[in-house]
Amino acid sequence: DAAAILQPKSPVVRLLQGMIYYRSNDLKNAERALLLAKSLTDKPNAEVHWQLSLVFNRLKRNHEAADELEQYLKTKSDLKSAERDSVLGLITKLRKTT
Repeated sequence: DAAAILQPKSPVVRLLQGMIYYRSNDLKNAERALLLAKSLTDKPNAEVHWQLSLVFNRLKRNHEAADELEQYLKTKSDLKSAERDSVLGLITKLRKTT
């Protein structure tokens, strides 16, 4: 939180803050920090999308989690075929549970 006070408009700081909140099971603050990180980036950040999908899944908002994974795939161009297929499988599972 101290880093966010010093650099409130840093997408990297907000991403890390969201990850820490997620690991502390503070999902509302994790979502807030990650959405802020998403809005502060000049270009889409794959890690922000991945982390948001984790938060949305834990909040049982699987449609939004699937949307974030789709954005993750669009921004993460260096995925191997097996990794891509795995994420596509996750998206399919999430869509079935909404």
